[in-house]
Amino acid sequence: MAVPHKSTPKAISEKRNTVGIVLGTMRGAARRAFQAERTVKYCHGSARFAETGLGWSREAGEVGVAEHRRGIVGVDAHSAGSGRKRWEEK
Repeated sequence: MAVPHKSTPKAISEKRNTVGIVLGTMRGAARRAFQAERTVKYCHGSARFAETGLGWSREAGEVGVAEHRRGIVGVDAHSAGSGRKRWEEK
């Protein structure tokens, strides 16, 4: 018979550190997808609970969960609207 696993504060902080390292290497849609999977799995799809429990941005969580639910990934407009315009486009 298996003994139920109890999460200690040390174990929880180690999990947060590991997730923080993983998220530090991700950007954009990949990061939102990772956050959405964890939010749906552990926080019942609530971005507010993920914000308080996991320390993530609520806005990114909401966008990630919506993308996860719909199956459509939003494209960042930063690269399209920033930087120097080409001479031909001026």
